[in-house]
Amino acid sequence: MMNFLESKWYKAASILWDMMVMGFLWTIFSLPLITIGASTTALYYLCTKKISGYDEGYTFSTFFKSFKENFIKSTIAFIILVAVGFIAWFNLTLSPYVNLGALAMPVRIIIFFVFVQAVFIISYIFAVIARFETTVWQALKAASFIANRHIFLTITNFILMLALLQVVFILPVLILFLMGVYGYFSSIIIVKLFRKHFPEFEESVSLPVINDDE
Repeated sequence: MMNFLESKWYKAASILWDMMVMGFLWTIFSLPLITIGASTTALYYLCTKKISGYDEGYTFSTFFKSFKENFIKSTIAFIILVAVGFIAWFNLTLSPYVNLGALAMPVRIIIFFVFVQAVFIISYIFAVIARFETTVWQALKAASFIANRHIFLTITNFILMLALLQVVFILPVLILFLMGVYGYFSSIIIVKLFRKHFPEFEESVSLPVINDDE
């Protein structure tokens, strides 16, 4: 029995089960839509803990604890980034129909840059909020720093999301679980980057603080 529990098959099945449970929790807690930020923060708290080897067990209670404690900051960050991203996207789609003369191309480049930055930051900010004691502004800065410092990994993370969305289009029922898959595999990238830039996030029992000079 012990050999089975220590086998690769058992560990793989255990990880798959965890991903399914976490994906289901994320879906249920995200149903009001406004709670997507807090749900994603809770998901990243669980996933990065598991990747780091500090699995606290009790998946539901741990998820709910992070969801509740980070609700306000996560929701504010979510609203800011979605609003900025939507406004930038809307202006990009509108810009071909507005006569800006010589300023047309520079304006479009700036708007596109803002949109890309919103996408980049949203890839990391909820993991930052999950694992650090930080303000929303500090989390935005830290997420922006990581995203732009490691553009290749950021794009890899984004491609993973697009690939899973394609799977959802084919089998919509999988949306109940696939966010857990995305959270787990993207957390492998995120933990690697956190270890590089903020090694104290694993060394501290309490949440380490991100200061403005980070």
